[in-house]
Amino acid sequence: MKSNWNIKLYGLFNVVQSLDFLAPIRIVYFQHVTNSYSQAASLISIVWISSAIFEVPTGIFRILSVVKKQW
Repeated sequence: MKSNWNIKLYGLFNVVQSLDFLAPIRIVYFQHVTNSYSQAASLISIVWISSAIFEVPTGIFRILSVVKKQW
């Protein structure tokens, strides 16, 4: 019963963690710096995509370290 609660709580945590209320402010700020909304949005999207790409190797290294300790 407790594991079901933890799974629901983890799902809620992921939803809340992915909320980014400052993104519109960042886009307006970068628009002021670059004088272009498209460049500002591109910069934000590059940051998000690179963050997602670099998360994969760190997750793989963690999984491999756990598996190596078990064997």
